[in-house]
Amino acid sequence: MMTGVIGMVECRDEPVLLAERILVDPTSHEEKLFQKLEDILSLLSMKPSDINGIIVGIGPGSFTGLRVGLAAAKGMALSLGIPIVGVSSLDVLEQSLGGGMVVPLIDARRGEIYGQVRGQVQPAALSPESWCDRLQALLGPFVCVGDGAERYASILSDRLSTKISFGPRIANLSRGLAMLKLGVQKTQHGGDDLAALIPQYLRVSDAEIGFRRRVDSVNLS
Repeated sequence: MMTGVIGMVECRDEPVLLAERILVDPTSHEEKLFQKLEDILSLLSMKPSDINGIIVGIGPGSFTGLRVGLAAAKGMALSLGIPIVGVSSLDVLEQSLGGGMVVPLIDARRGEIYGQVRGQVQPAALSPESWCDRLQALLGPFVCVGDGAERYASILSDRLSTKISFGPRIANLSRGLAMLKLGVQKTQHGGDDLAALIPQYLRVSDAEIGFRRRVDSVNLS
């Protein structure tokens, strides 16, 4: 399942979520992204010029979704002259629950999962079985969240038993409020360097793998 989230938040003493739209299995990323943004602005009687900062997820995740989302966010930040901050999609998922040892797991396709264990396992793309081995070697219990946890729940449950549990389904989605908590202070201090802000893929794309195979084939012929 491929999802995207766009939200509008207001930073007061405590951050307030004003509106949020969730895109599930988007087939036309750019068109739907801007349509949802327009919907939110209309709902709140706001204009683009009322936005004073942008926080965007930079992955890991869908290669196309990340490219389109980040390009759109950077374009808005540049045209509006406002700061932009990139936050890890895994870090955002960690914020989905209030406590416990949260393990964010994102479906990476090709039978792999993007994940991390804060302070113990660096972000990586691994098979479900390899994640089971990693978690088995660590102290738990863990709460797994994300569409990777949902897709491979049976494997994780069978191999880790009572050492893991799963968050509610809503916790499997990145949320605007969680992104605000991670990025708002940085927006108030000028944000990230626009040119240096790039997606965090963790592995090469299928297109790049295909290109390398073609190059290797030519070199061997």
